[in-house]
Amino acid sequence: GSNRSAVFTDPVLFHYANGDLTPPREGDVSGENERSGTQHWRKVVLDDSGSLGGGRFRGGWLYMTADLPEEKTVIVQADGAATLLINGVPREGDAYSKDWMLIPTKLKKGRNEFWFEIAFRARGESVKYALPPKPVYLTDRDMTVPDLLTSEIGEKLASIRIVNATDKALEGLTIKSTVAGVEHESPLPVVAPMSTRKVPYAVEN
Repeated sequence: GSNRSAVFTDPVLFHYANGDLTPPREGDVSGENERSGTQHWRKVVLDDSGSLGGGRFRGGWLYMTADLPEEKTVIVQADGAATLLINGVPREGDAYSKDWMLIPTKLKKGRNEFWFEIAFRARGESVKYALPPKPVYLTDRDMTVPDLLTSEIGEKLASIRIVNATDKALEGLTIKSTVAGVEHESPLPVVAPMSTRKVPYAVEN
């Protein structure tokens, strides 16, 4: 049977909600396991790819820091994360390790803290970040495109992700598609600041 429940307990999120979440120290009690045994924080070492690998820590938490000489806007990828806290801000992770989630984030000068809840379905665990190629850009990750048949003429819907790595909402944008010389322009919904949104657009053949 499944152990899933709409109501669950989590010691890290409990302290986060109470506003008293502090960096762990090796040996600190982190909570209890399913057998009511005490669990403790311990130091782990990432491999050369920045991953723990092997899924040994599914259902647990990782705490990591990054010290930067200056403020930077970056794109964070958290493969295998069910929940991600970046400097106290909750963000969505990539629970299925599909390499789809692109999280625009402003990291501060000095120490930045990452709390990483490892998903039970994770195939690997890693956090990496890089500078965005542009402040606003399209990505082909997780595109949805229709099958176009010569026997079916007309408008079809597709979708693509827009990454907005700026502090301003994107409004009033359109996207233009061209199929076999036929152009179609589609209005886009608002894309919030520092976010990624999958938006629909039309193609016509």
